[in-house]
Amino acid sequence: MKKPFDFIILSMCRWDDVYSSTIYSLARELSANYRVFYIDHPFTLKDVALHFGNARIKMRKEALLKGKNPYRKIEGLPDNFTAVTPRFTWPVNFLPEGRLFNRLSEINETKVWNVIRQTIADFSISDFVFINSFNPFYCRKFPSDIQPLLTIYQSTDDITQEKYIARHGVRLEREALDNAQLCLATSKELCKKLSTQITQVQYLPNAANFSLFNRAATQSFEMPRELKTVNPDKSRKIIGYIGDLSHLRIDFDLLLKTAQIHPDKLLVFVGKKQCSEKELPTLPNMVFIEPKPLEQLPAYLHFFDCCIIPFECNTLTRSIYPLKINEYLSAGKPVVSTAFSDEIRQFMNVANITHSHRQFVQSIQEAIDTDSPQLRQQRIATARSNSWPVRTQQLLQLINRYLPQNLQTQISLSYEPLETIH
Repeated sequence: MKKPFDFIILSMCRWDDVYSSTIYSLARELSANYRVFYIDHPFTLKDVALHFGNARIKMRKEALLKGKNPYRKIEGLPDNFTAVTPRFTWPVNFLPEGRLFNRLSEINETKVWNVIRQTIADFSISDFVFINSFNPFYCRKFPSDIQPLLTIYQSTDDITQEKYIARHGVRLEREALDNAQLCLATSKELCKKLSTQITQVQYLPNAANFSLFNRAATQSFEMPRELKTVNPDKSRKIIGYIGDLSHLRIDFDLLLKTAQIHPDKLLVFVGKKQCSEKELPTLPNMVFIEPKPLEQLPAYLHFFDCCIIPFECNTLTRSIYPLKINEYLSAGKPVVSTAFSDEIRQFMNVANITHSHRQFVQSIQEAIDTDSPQLRQQRIATARSNSWPVRTQQLLQLINRYLPQNLQTQISLSYEPLETIH
């Protein structure tokens, strides 16, 4: 049965980024029932030049340089999902606001509009919903020949706290929000911060790829090589964190205290170490593992005895609903976190939400000692209620309220969750 409309999605995240992202997760789920055209965040000429031999650039070379073969089907995703690569754009973020920045931005945006026009023509798209997820540098105002049924802007982070993109992003995001017909944010703090008398931002929180991360609880795995090397007899408990170690979010003093107070345990980080040795001195019980593809993460989670979210309590993290909380809970693992946002505090019934360094480090041992099959099932049940199929249905219900009336009743009847995403 043909669906009443398609989705064209533009995001700051590309389909082959290492980490999970909110919009890519929603796009994958939507593609079980709708045609989804996922526009890559454009690579700049600088990106292409510096990383020309990189596999991500090589596979897109024809599209980036010549505008040819911009479409790609992704292995393991429904045929409804099409990734789209625009031509390269000019790097402009370093420029001050003014005539040159505006002119080059217009040229860049024209390239994005052109690939959208090409996609609409090549796939005979008539009615579509357009979602811009946290990429206010493009598609804030639509040309007369590209008119979606509904325009959506989604914010996933406090852009004022992301130093690099804040330079132009703050004012451009305000314009994107004011022009969109439906505005979304992943935290209540962001909803409050971004809403005005004219623009009301709706709450659509993050979720987890439950079927993937639940494998850590339901399947057996061989211990990954990096863990086997440091813990060959599995005698040491593992405190685990998945994600980048960035000064914007991570409390390095807290991590150092955690390693010092738990010398009998391994503190394992899976992700990029984006900090100096001065910020986070390496101790003997710290293990740093390079980022892994999403599909490999359950094998690491399986061997974690306690998962942590050691975020700073600051302006940026106050607006964060972390993807990792539901990923950890999907695996049934004990979780210890700082109380950095309203969203994380909502998990106090299934996670240890702490208010001081001392409480954090003490809660790790307590979480490991008191773990039980009953607690694991409670965590898993919470994560299941925060899965992407659930969020996708909530998104469709929000869209339904803003669509033309003749399409509204077709939404709730036309969505079937995608059971498993590989």
